[in-house]
Amino acid sequence: MDESAILIADRLTKSYTSAGQPLTVLSLSLGATWALAAWRFHARSSAAAGPLLLACAGIILLTLVLGRIGSKGLLARPPLEALRAEG
Repeated sequence: MDESAILIADRLTKSYTSAGQPLTVLSLSLGATWALAAWRFHARSSAAAGPLLLACAGIILLTLVLGRIGSKGLLARPPLEALRAEG
């Protein structure tokens, strides 16, 4: 397997793992908004799913791009040389 493909798979895994944090924050904030609207103001609360999904996709894409830029120097060297330099 190519080192580039391994790094892309690694970044995708980290991106989807890190996507859990924004999803958790979004769900907690939506729950708090609903609870405040329903119990305090006796009103309905609704949120559009499109902008929320777009924000999560943007975070994942940003993680992939920045990870790729950050690991550009590692791809230029052979794996064993990069590991020896890190250790």
